[in-house]
Amino acid sequence: MIASLRNNMRTLIPVLLGSTLAAFAAEPVLSREDTEFLREQARRMVEAARLGPGQASGKWRNETPYTVRVPGGNMGYPAFWVRDAVMMLGADLVPAEEVEG
Repeated sequence: MIASLRNNMRTLIPVLLGSTLAAFAAEPVLSREDTEFLREQARRMVEAARLGPGQASGKWRNETPYTVRVPGGNMGYPAFWVRDAVMMLGADLVPAEEVEG
């Protein structure tokens, strides 16, 4: 009986989740205007984090031949975590040429 229940749950859960996700996908959470506003804010923030080759920000200078993106956009954050790069790249706001270096 338990094995049968497990098999049924393995089938039922994806169906229920799929139906739930489809219902959410049918109705956008944000209006088009809100989405565009947030996209523009994200674009501006990612651009502010850009430090080109030889470019300086405060006492820091990019001595590499590559464009880098610094957290916070002002070199005020002492670390760069993998999640920072993932968030910057996840929205396709950094050109592919820059990523490929």
